[in-house]
Amino acid sequence: MAWRSPSCVEAFRRISQDAPFLDPAGRNVRIERRIRVAFMFLVSLSLNILVLLPVLGALAANGRAAEHAWGADTAARRILAAIYATILLASVLLLVLHLLDQNVVAWVQALLGAQIVYKLLTVPLVGIRNPVVLSNVGIAVVHAITLIVAAGQPAT
Repeated sequence: MAWRSPSCVEAFRRISQDAPFLDPAGRNVRIERRIRVAFMFLVSLSLNILVLLPVLGALAANGRAAEHAWGADTAARRILAAIYATILLASVLLLVLHLLDQNVVAWVQALLGAQIVYKLLTVPLVGIRNPVVLSNVGIAVVHAITLIVAAGQPAT
């Protein structure tokens, strides 16, 4: 059966992925979904950048605000700053690659998933009244929405 050969199956897979899937109103559902995913990636990655730049600045300045939010300047706080810097650099890199139309779906999903877990873990470990924990929960909600929108998006 020639139609079951790997080359035929692969060709059909490519055609079916690229072919438009029209809803009853005639809109291309695949393109609209890609636009929603692209927009939410921009939102989450930009949010990371916009939040982490001033946070790292506050940590580096080592003023009263930093001490109130993250405690005294200790090795643990500097390790946290290193983690924040890593998330910032990853977000910048992924945002640039995303804007250059590179496929970053799996990388963004991994970064946001890890962030959601650590941000939500701060609630039982630190307490919801801490301002950093409150912002963590808000950011985790945005990232969770992004992952829901991107769920099922092919990584290739």
